[in-house]
Amino acid sequence: MTRSALGRLALLTFVLSLLTVAGLTSLQGRELSANCELYGAVQVRNQQAPVGTHIEAYISGILMADTTVRVRGHYEIAIPSDDPVTLDHDGWLENDVITLVVDGESAQPNVTAFDGRQQVDIAVQFISDVRKSTWGKIKALFR
Repeated sequence: MTRSALGRLALLTFVLSLLTVAGLTSLQGRELSANCELYGAVQVRNQQAPVGTHIEAYISGILMADTTVRVRGHYEIAIPSDDPVTLDHDGWLENDVITLVVDGESAQPNVTAFDGRQQVDIAVQFISDVRKSTWGKIKALFR
C-alpha cells in the first residue's frame, strides 16, 4: 500500500470510530430518557370510547403527548421524560400531575408522573350530565 492509501485508511478508521462513539453516546442518552406509559380502559358517558377517539396528555397546561384509540374502549399513551438540556418543560418530571383529555373533555383520574408502564383506567363524565342528574335529584325532593 502506498503512503497516501494508508493515510486515507487511517483517516477513515478514525472517522468511523468517532461516529461509533457518537452513536453509542446518543443511544445511552435515549436509554436514560424514560417514558411514563399509561394504558387501560377509556369510557365516555359510561360507554367504551370508539376507535378514533383523540386523547391528549397535559402537564401544567402544556401538551406533552397525544394518541387515538385504536381498539374500542382501550388507550395507550407515552409521555416522554423532560429533557434536562432544554429550558422548556417538554416532558414529565417527578411529581408532575398528568391530566388526560378525551375528545376535548377532561378525564378522571389525574395521574402523578412515574417512570415505567402502568394501567390507569380513565373516564369522562360530562359536566352537563352531572348537572342533569343533580337537577333531577333536586326536583325529586320537592315531589
